[in-house]
Amino acid sequence: IQYRIEEQTPLLIQGSPETVHATFHRLHTAYGVEEFIIDCPATAPAQRLQTIELLGRARASLAA
Repeated sequence: IQYRIEEQTPLLIQGSPETVHATFHRLHTAYGVEEFIIDCPATAPAQRLQTIELLGRARASLAA
């Protein structure tokens, strides 16, 4: 078995909560991804919480 290391450009998803959810949906549909890891670049706890809350609210409104 041979292994190699390849540098890859990470996929960054950004935009409005609706845009982020639409991208997640496309990735889920195309590749069967069932779980995503959200790495919020904000360092202030209040900003990080606000980001997660915005995504949560957008998901709730899309489900309605």
